[in-house]
Amino acid sequence: MSNISNKVVNSLFKTLSTNGSDVQKLQDICGISEYELSRIQGRVSRHSYAKLMTHLYQQHKYFLLTELVKNPQQTLIAFYSTFPELVSYCLNSTTPRQLIMRYLEFRFVVGSCDQIIVTNNGLETRLRYTDEFLSDKTSYSAMANFLNLLCMLNTLQPHIKVNIKLTGNPQINKAVLNSAFNTHIEWKHQYNDMYISNSYLDTELNSFNENLFNLQREALVSIGKEIETKGSFSFIIEDQIRAKIEQNNLDSDTNLLNEVCEGLNISRWTLYRKLTHEQTSFSALLKKVRLEMSLHLLLDSKRSVQEISDLTGFGSSSAFSRFFYSNMGVAPLYYRKERTQ
Repeated sequence: MSNISNKVVNSLFKTLSTNGSDVQKLQDICGISEYELSRIQGRVSRHSYAKLMTHLYQQHKYFLLTELVKNPQQTLIAFYSTFPELVSYCLNSTTPRQLIMRYLEFRFVVGSCDQIIVTNNGLETRLRYTDEFLSDKTSYSAMANFLNLLCMLNTLQPHIKVNIKLTGNPQINKAVLNSAFNTHIEWKHQYNDMYISNSYLDTELNSFNENLFNLQREALVSIGKEIETKGSFSFIIEDQIRAKIEQNNLDSDTNLLNEVCEGLNISRWTLYRKLTHEQTSFSALLKKVRLEMSLHLLLDSKRSVQEISDLTGFGSSSAFSRFFYSNMGVAPLYYRKERTQ
């Protein structure tokens, strides 16, 4: 499921707050909860992020563009402070081209809502930024991605020369944008492209550290696994359901749903919509959590069926037994006996 790091959204909100923008209102408009923004390795869904970017493009594009390009060196510092593992991994490369490929390899750490497609024509390499969900509003995101890459490349091998062609029109002074990218940007093109000379990209460097590389890659692989496991909105809901059940806050499934929505500060409609985008539902996740808890309690404890029924939020032991049989095909105690012999 496409999503973006909550670090990106938090950074945008932090920038907007300096301009006096009502960040809480933006969160409400886009259905982004405080819980999503505060989680370690938290993610924001593509739908919510697209809604946010559409709003920002309409209301704040001049301010955001000005902030983006006013200090390229500060851009790199901010990017490193937000994603240190990714930037460090990219900078530990044997050639500038390898830096780009490493960035693309683990770019999902930042987000998976868009793409950068690389094409080599022999003399130069083209990087094309695409985002079908925001097809008419991509020039800002393209510039942000291109600028991050350029700042890293300049750190590795200074004095890079590029050609940039972007869709739409410049929203701020052209000279400011040209200065930030050290090139004359062409506008009103069909695609967002950046071209870099192959002679530059294939320059051999002497700063590669293989031992450090292995550690850096291992760290990013670990982050990737954590994102895959915990990054979805579904996981957030599962986590909330489990917490509410463990707190014994389950009078009914409807009350549980209301408590989860209240805890995330979102409406039931928003919750349903987000889960639909991930091809699941609240009832399916509730069943999954209850079954996982039931299996754990049956195999790793000596609690009675009645106790397990209470701990998993069922009104009676018979209701729990029916639920368990319908999902596992056997009665709870028979399942325990067969697995613990």
